[in-house]
Amino acid sequence: AKALADRGTPAGRVNAIRLYEQALTVAPDEARAWGGLGRIYFVQAVNGEIERLDGARRAREAIDRALMLEPRSSTALALRARIASDFDLDLPAAARYLQQSLEADSSNLAAINNAATLLEYVGRIDEAVVLYEYRTSRDPMNAAALMNLATAYARARRWDDAIAAYRELLQLSPGYAAASASLGEVLLAGKGDAA
Repeated sequence: AKALADRGTPAGRVNAIRLYEQALTVAPDEARAWGGLGRIYFVQAVNGEIERLDGARRAREAIDRALMLEPRSSTALALRARIASDFDLDLPAAARYLQQSLEADSSNLAAINNAATLLEYVGRIDEAVVLYEYRTSRDPMNAAALMNLATAYARARRWDDAIAAYRELLQLSPGYAAASASLGEVLLAGKGDAA
């Protein structure tokens, strides 16, 4: 389910939900499955694939269940941080959740990724890039992580790096529509390449 979700496509997320739901029928107290399900609902809500408020509610419920089962789950705490930042607009709470997440597991790639996202939100793009580079170097087949890195390169006006990362992403996951659109934007706005 995680591998399907990491493809970064709506179809991958729908299939991942099915697998997580199957896992939860077998093991209803599996915190990792609840956390994975919460992550997908979060991404669907952010991407407009499901209604935002409903997606936020579903994500919150799944993550709360994961944290009830495993209070120090670094992955669930990292996603709780994204819920705090993206849905609640509470960056100090997001920072606290990330601190707890990284204290529970300083090598957790989801926490590192979400810390980079928070750094982007507060305008610390160069620091975010470093964390995204670390994250993608540890999980190079993760399309969603590569999308974050490519986008951070674009925000840092590192056009050639952004183009290379978007192209790598599209080779990895050709159905990642946002990557195609973003690559076009960088080629046009960053490089002046209207063709």
